[in-house]
Amino acid sequence: MKASPASGPGIEAIFTEIVSRYEDDAILFADAAEIDRWGAKLGVDWLKSLDVISAELAKRYQSGLVSYEIGDAIANDLWGALIMRSGQVSNDDWPTLCQNVYFAFDAGEYRRKEDGDADPVELYTNPAIAKIIADLA
Repeated sequence: MKASPASGPGIEAIFTEIVSRYEDDAILFADAAEIDRWGAKLGVDWLKSLDVISAELAKRYQSGLVSYEIGDAIANDLWGALIMRSGQVSNDDWPTLCQNVYFAFDAGEYRRKEDGDADPVELYTNPAIAKIIADLA
């Protein structure tokens, strides 16, 4: 039985590369060639690689291996990479998991008036990521 792309050594190497950029105070801004390279390493096309990486991000965030700040930055940059290539994507192929992870982190970026003093990460991001993880199981 072949391992899924998300469980193999490819995703580990890719995720280590991505996170190291943030730990070094750099930013991702992955270009098309990098996304294509990651997809090849995972054995999927570039579009599917965004979902695979986003799934790994959600798992690592929920398990505490990635902080909200780094997770949010990665989700934003993956979304930006997708938007830069959105002309290559039909509506039927849109990477839903990447989109959902991006929206989950985005929801924690700001406090709404109705939230009072509550932490938007606790109110919105954490439950959304928990749902994503449950749906992946």
